[in-house]
Amino acid sequence: MIKENVKQRWMLLAVLASAGIMYALLFYSETLARGYRSKSELAYLIMYAAAFLVVLFLPGKWIKDKLAPKALWIIRYRYAVTGILFLLLVAFGISGSSMNCLDAYFNESGEQVSRILAGTPRAIRSDEWFVNTEYHFAQVNGEEKFPVVNGNIGVDGQNMLLACNSPAFHITSVGKPQTWGYFLFGAERGLSWFWWFRFFALLLGAYELSFILTKKNVALSVFGAVLIGLSPVMTWWQSTTLVDLMIAGQWLFVSFYYFLFDKRKAVKAGMALLFAMSGVGYVISLYPAMQVPFGYLLLILMGYYLFHQRKEIRWDKYAAAFAAASVLLLAVTLAFFVKDSYADLLKVLNTAYPGRRQISTGSTNPLTVFYYLFSFLLPYREITFSNNCEVSAYLVFIPAFLVILYQFFRGHKRGGERTLVILLGVYALFLLSMCVVSYPPAILKVTLFSFTMVEKNLQIFGVAATYMLLLMMAARGERAVSSGKANLAVFAGISGAVSLTAVIKLHGGSYVHYAILAFCVLVFVFLELLLLVNRQGLMTAALICTLGFSSLCVNPLIAGADSMTDSEFIEAVREIDADRSGSWLITGTMVQQNVMAANGLHVVNATQYEPNLEYWSKFDRKGKYASVYNRYAHVIVELHEGKTSFESTSPDVMKILLSYQDIETSGVDYIVSDRREMQLVNQGILEQIRFCEKTNMYIYRVIH
Repeated sequence: MIKENVKQRWMLLAVLASAGIMYALLFYSETLARGYRSKSELAYLIMYAAAFLVVLFLPGKWIKDKLAPKALWIIRYRYAVTGILFLLLVAFGISGSSMNCLDAYFNESGEQVSRILAGTPRAIRSDEWFVNTEYHFAQVNGEEKFPVVNGNIGVDGQNMLLACNSPAFHITSVGKPQTWGYFLFGAERGLSWFWWFRFFALLLGAYELSFILTKKNVALSVFGAVLIGLSPVMTWWQSTTLVDLMIAGQWLFVSFYYFLFDKRKAVKAGMALLFAMSGVGYVISLYPAMQVPFGYLLLILMGYYLFHQRKEIRWDKYAAAFAAASVLLLAVTLAFFVKDSYADLLKVLNTAYPGRRQISTGSTNPLTVFYYLFSFLLPYREITFSNNCEVSAYLVFIPAFLVILYQFFRGHKRGGERTLVILLGVYALFLLSMCVVSYPPAILKVTLFSFTMVEKNLQIFGVAATYMLLLMMAARGERAVSSGKANLAVFAGISGAVSLTAVIKLHGGSYVHYAILAFCVLVFVFLELLLLVNRQGLMTAALICTLGFSSLCVNPLIAGADSMTDSEFIEAVREIDADRSGSWLITGTMVQQNVMAANGLHVVNATQYEPNLEYWSKFDRKGKYASVYNRYAHVIVELHEGKTSFESTSPDVMKILLSYQDIETSGVDYIVSDRREMQLVNQGILEQIRFCEKTNMYIYRVIH
């Protein structure tokens, strides 16, 4: 028997090794042909293949006797371990920002300013290095520190309670612990705090939630933490409110559960505080496209445990007092948030984009749920038919999921887990149905799904399916499941055929060679086989290996933040406007303005989170272009001789052709341009005061 198992392992090793070699060679040849970073990509892939094979063929006794106790020790002291790692990363100013993408705009040679320790800056993550991080730095580097309304962003300032979870001196900061580092350590280490607090809070929250769902199954809890915390969705959208909402939502449920069912007073007090903090964080993140579908999912979980385990609720006068204090803190905080943001919230809700954006259901390919099959390639190869962020997906293991679902209902005729799986399944099917069913606008409006997007609903479908998978696997226990070699072989064939067909229909063939797609499918078929036979430890290790070599390679590791603050151009504008009393207009680009605002300068056409309709209407007396500038937008300005006009080049970009005659009307003191404006200089409208050679930017003073 032992010899037979060894033989089977070596046969599988030969198959996977052959496929890996073929995969690497094909990828390498295509990489050279298409001009990608061949050496680093190939190195990552070889390391992944080697690690994957090592995990598969580690001796079972060694795993049980040597590796498992160490893993359990780390899990037992997970908060201490992550706390130490967190503090070290913050101390060294390390983050995952892609701000080195700015080097190309502020240094013609493209020389890296912030030190890259590992990985590659991602241009596609422009919402991080182009907007979010600048907003955060603007709060730190302005004359007024951490204002609620930052006067340097836009015409008359932006309400920072609404903008990208920015740090601000306001009671709502109780729900934004990820921003506390900015208050304590300034911009550079504040960014590190922001980055790694969210990373660890996401992983730990996913573990604790999985621990509840699986009834304290440690292996499955780690499995769930990896599936959620290291999912391609979370890593490709790492810098956005998507992650903030996932963190807040997970901890909202975890605190709710332990407050109700833990009898210790200290735990109840802590959970009551955590519930209030998480509730604030969830509400003020202001991304209804995810808040709505994920909120319903959380309500299903809370409602189920509240009803199903109602007899186990631990309630006394202390619990009542803690609950009252929690609700009071939550209510007061949100009341102040509404008071200080109501007018600006109305502005945002009444914008053409995103406020009045409406969901369109029934026109999305449901096969997009299979994107996970090649999502672990995304760090090494840019997608060709969309972008890497949009095609990132949760690992749902659809073929194996359906088999396990069948086995679960066949073996569980009644019971609490069955009820919860049904509830989650119905909701997941509803989310999936939005791909093919055109729901009446009235239903979408009443349920608030009119504020969502099909793509985000599919992401929450992935979360719901993950929770279902954890529940069903926990119900099977930790014993290995014998499915029969013939049955497993048939499943492998069907799963492979279905998965390969799906990825081909998803334009996978235009992304990488078909042989590479086949290898991707082979990897996931093997993971699905581990799911079916319930090898939880090996399955978790293989998943960590797979996502570790993909998701952890999405964002770079950089030291410092000099790309944002240290350049010839930034030094020049700081020197010119030393007392920070002037206002600036940047023409011909949409990058420099946000960086200038991040360094404490007042930039009129910085990215506008909420529009200033009164200001823009000065150039549009008849309101002809109101729908263009009434939006969240990156603002590009170009000077020309004709009349001032506006155009929307994409939903979140507006372009203004500003007439020479309206420069005075703009009220700005300085203009930065990527070209020489000799006509305006000769007309006495502008005066050139500086030329920055490295950035090829001209700086002019407006002559009033």
